Amino acid sequence: MQFLQATGRRETTYLNISEL
Repeated sequence: MQFLQATGRRETTYLNISEL
């Protein structure tokens, strides 16, 4: 479960950087 959460967080961060 923790691993999945970490992956989701990384994806969110990547999207945030793309928006910038």
